[in-house]
Amino acid sequence: MSKILAFADIHLGIKSYSTYNDNGISSAEEECRKSLDFILERCKKDDITYIICCGDFFHTNHPTSSNIEWTINWLYRMDDLGKPFYIITGNHDTSMYSNSMAFVKELNLNNTVPSVIPLKFEDWKILYAPYVPNKSLKDKDIIVYTNTQSCFENINSNTIIVTHLHEREALLGSEAVMLSKAVDNLEVPLQAFNHKVILLTGHIHRHQIYTKSNGVTVVYPGSTTYMNADDLNMAKGYVLIDGDGSISFEPIIGIRFFVKYNVESLAELETKRIPSNSVVFINYESEYFEEDKVIEYLKSKDCVLGWAKRLVKSKIESIGIVEQNQNISNYDRLSNLINKIGEDKKLDKIIVDGAIQKGIKQIENYRGVDDEDL
Repeated sequence: MSKILAFADIHLGIKSYSTYNDNGISSAEEECRKSLDFILERCKKDDITYIICCGDFFHTNHPTSSNIEWTINWLYRMDDLGKPFYIITGNHDTSMYSNSMAFVKELNLNNTVPSVIPLKFEDWKILYAPYVPNKSLKDKDIIVYTNTQSCFENINSNTIIVTHLHEREALLGSEAVMLSKAVDNLEVPLQAFNHKVILLTGHIHRHQIYTKSNGVTVVYPGSTTYMNADDLNMAKGYVLIDGDGSISFEPIIGIRFFVKYNVESLAELETKRIPSNSVVFINYESEYFEEDKVIEYLKSKDCVLGWAKRLVKSKIESIGIVEQNQNISNYDRLSNLINKIGEDKKLDKIIVDGAIQKGIKQIENYRGVDDEDL
């Protein structure tokens, strides 16, 4: 049976928790490229008929020339498969005037289309509602949500709606701290439909599949790599959709892990079987922790320290979060601060997340730009 392979949220260009090679490419960027190569190899198999990217291919709307050059080469290799490949843009891809995938139309690819053209898959109609350039983040959100709602209003057969948004019931993932690109929630229409409906969407980095009360199936492939501690204990991969509407998830093998340990010393850490090329998060309780020695030890294993946090009376106190090997945005720092305030005041997580997203939207509206950094 033929299948659609759908993936999302590569965020090529992200640099968190990284070291750099001789060409200035961060280890996080290398992981994104590795995940895309894995997807390409999977798409070579005969069961894959269509390929869909659900947005946020790049981490910013102004990717580096190095990442564009790499992507062009990858797109040519994908195009050589001879299979239709449809790409939509997400909130990270889109600026006020253009989007990070604008160069694709100049490549004269035969099968790869940054498209919103409806297509047929078996007895399914596929509709698209991408992010499009607009004068403000708020207006971009409104447009993609309005277009998605319009798709629901035109269902007269089995339908897959491809978009990039936060459905109200979705569980958050590592995207929650990417504050510069926060979006509002979508409320899926409550009416029942006479046909099968799949909302296939990017934006949320946590892979999940769930069915709404009216029978609409919401599918998040999730991000293709690990991006911060919110991704701990989550599989990263892509989804397959069969012609009968059945959906399955396949993990991407060979990308770096994010792991967490509760240890009190370097000697105790050395007893752990830490996978090579991992980002390591450490919680400890003792007053003295050999952080510098831990960093050097992890380097010897081709690993990076994500954080070292001291646990004090059930309250997490951040101790010396390592930044020299990271590129942590000011938005992430602000997120950590607001979350700490929420912990101190024992606020519900929903309230904290809402305060973060609304605060950043106010900043973006005031500044009138889409840049990542404050």
